[in-house]
Amino acid sequence: MDICLVRIAKNNPKQIQYSGANRSLVMVKDGMLEEYKPDKQPIGYYTYAQPFSVQDIELTKDACLYLFSDGYADQFGGDKNKKLGTRKWKEILVEISGKNMKEQAEFLKNYFEKWKASYPQTDDVTVIGIKC
Repeated sequence: MDICLVRIAKNNPKQIQYSGANRSLVMVKDGMLEEYKPDKQPIGYYTYAQPFSVQDIELTKDACLYLFSDGYADQFGGDKNKKLGTRKWKEILVEISGKNMKEQAEFLKNYFEKWKASYPQTDDVTVIGIKC
């Protein structure tokens, strides 16, 4: 299983810890995307398993954090029935980061449905956005 996990400190919600199993954490601030890289191993049995690393991250006002599965970027669609792709997915996150969270959710839902069109959904799609 792949996962992106964030721990928010009760006494300091601007300080988080991130750990990832093959899933990055993305933060967008002022139109700039910063990607926190995961450990390249799954959760569960893995022949070469190592302890997972933890990254301490200081949040700044108006930053947006995004935790997500691979389902959005891996969806086939568009004019040529190709995957949306990671590069386009990150461009979308930068584009929507200035909107409020309700507008972001609506944009992502509509974009996904338009991209997918009549093609079948190929995977689960989970996106969690947190506005700081």
